[in-house]
Amino acid sequence: MIVKSLDPWVEIYDRNSGIGDLQTKNIDLFDNFLIGTILLGIEGNRQTLIGRAATNFHNLSVVGHVNNDARDIFLKYKTFVKHGLDATYEDIRFYTTYLELIMGEKTKNQSLDEIVKYLENQFDIEKARKPHDSCFLIASILAKSLESIEWAQKAVSTSPTKVFWAELLYMKAFTISRSVKPNVVNYWNLLEDLLFQAGSIHSDRMMLDLCKQKNSGFLNMMVTSCILHAEYQLAVELIYAWWVYKPGDTVLTSAEGKAIIIAIPNLHPKGTHFLIYDKEKVHSLASESSKKLTDILSIKDKVESSWTAILNEEDTLIPKEDTRSYVELSFEYIDTLSEFVGSNKLKEVLSEIPEETHFQYIELSWTNTPILALLSSITQHTYTVSVDGERLPEPQEIKKALIWSDPDGSLPTSTFEVEAITHILSCKKVDYELYEGKQCTKNLFLEKYSDP
Repeated sequence: MIVKSLDPWVEIYDRNSGIGDLQTKNIDLFDNFLIGTILLGIEGNRQTLIGRAATNFHNLSVVGHVNNDARDIFLKYKTFVKHGLDATYEDIRFYTTYLELIMGEKTKNQSLDEIVKYLENQFDIEKARKPHDSCFLIASILAKSLESIEWAQKAVSTSPTKVFWAELLYMKAFTISRSVKPNVVNYWNLLEDLLFQAGSIHSDRMMLDLCKQKNSGFLNMMVTSCILHAEYQLAVELIYAWWVYKPGDTVLTSAEGKAIIIAIPNLHPKGTHFLIYDKEKVHSLASESSKKLTDILSIKDKVESSWTAILNEEDTLIPKEDTRSYVELSFEYIDTLSEFVGSNKLKEVLSEIPEETHFQYIELSWTNTPILALLSSITQHTYTVSVDGERLPEPQEIKKALIWSDPDGSLPTSTFEVEAITHILSCKKVDYELYEGKQCTKNLFLEKYSDP
């Protein structure tokens, strides 16, 4: 759908049949057509061109832009952007989406001052128009890019339409977090508002989870603020309520009476932050390590034959061509991760908690590294990944397993996982069926999975 949003003439790709287009084909042709009609004075086509560029910027902010394509698009199209009273919603989105894309870059973008000036001037003009959605759009992006509480307050005061309900709550939380003496207890009400609104819109669990993922920055900002002001209990409550909330819930679930470990690997670049709740109090553990998160992801890529592009890390922005899995680096990977998370300090803190304690494990944000496996190896406690607010039923005997391996060919290390899984099942005398690659069709999965 992302490709289709940029190039209307491509065919949407169907991963089951393999039919369709994975890349754009007609962008240059379409651009030249639109530009030609724009020169003839067709305003609708100008708005289409600018609006499509804005959509491109937004998509790139989600999936990432490695080759700086966004800058080329910005410089190419900005000559067609209108200013002042003639500016449309598409013109404003052109600048706001590009600013949102570049504001995380460590090196100041050469166009930043130009964009900020345009938006500041345009804000005063948009105040006279109704509804105030354009005003809110400008003020909210300026608040984030300039770290400005004043612009956040302006954004909240514009009272935008319901389209911006989630971003409005974000701006309210932003205002609290940037205050000299933040009233962090108000975070709970904001979290409640966002989850209940999201739940009323998305009755499907998967869609609700995607909505929460989209708005994860809202939670991360509040949690970071709580940790900075030593409000560790509130941080745990916010994370747990967010994590277990599902469609139909009418109240937020409390963490009271539950043993919870929360790992935050990306709170700061040199070490992991843990919040350990032993049912009575929260232990806040910030480990300082000589290893960085980029070191972890770099060696992880080598072991798993994957590629992770990291913002402001130039070396990681070059596509990885080596497809070999360096399994011989596995022990180094675990040792590096162990140092990064501060396993010795973790063990020291956890040793004071009764061994029979069963912890629910939450990772914010998910890095797909074996932190939980490390915890299991250094203590006698038991752990499960937290997926719900209710206690899971007792596991039943496994009679037969269905192994679904690498259906789209993107997981080269899955062969090692399959070998390990089949070995364990064989040792336990559990029958299994294994399907790999192109064997993994939707119809076959439904057939096998529906068999009790």
